[in-house]
Amino acid sequence: MSRLLCETRIARGRVALVDGSDAFDPSAVPPDCLRHLIWVRCGDCSRAFAAADILVRDGNYAVVVLDLRGLDERTLRQTPPSAWHRLQRAAEAGGAAVLVQTEFPLAPAVPARLVLEEMLPLSAALRTSAEIAAAMEPGQARSPRRLGDREQRAG
Repeated sequence: MSRLLCETRIARGRVALVDGSDAFDPSAVPPDCLRHLIWVRCGDCSRAFAAADILVRDGNYAVVVLDLRGLDERTLRQTPPSAWHRLQRAAEAGGAAVLVQTEFPLAPAVPARLVLEEMLPLSAALRTSAEIAAAMEPGQARSPRRLGDREQRAG
């Protein structure tokens, strides 16, 4: 999050963080970068989606981060598909990039999915954030719905 905030600040953009489980630690981010952050602390899934929807439609944010990590998986899986599609349509119309952070694949029909599969060793806690980020190797996974559509066309 720190790097995203700093890069967005350099580009003179603003970031909105919808913190579903109140897990964001502002002390981990340089204070200068925090001036370009709107932090919404929600505490549950329905409030997080409502806040994200409002912020995406606002049009003043380059990136809206919907952080759903730490929320109950069962509740998240019961999120109606209409909530996801409404958020997707709002992002397309408003031009904001939407980043959804989860602990498991959740968002349907997304154009790209960034997956961090390897667990970091306990010794990583002694490294700086920059060292940890450099050591991570993200992969990209396709949305199951989109993959299924391609398989049907090919078959």
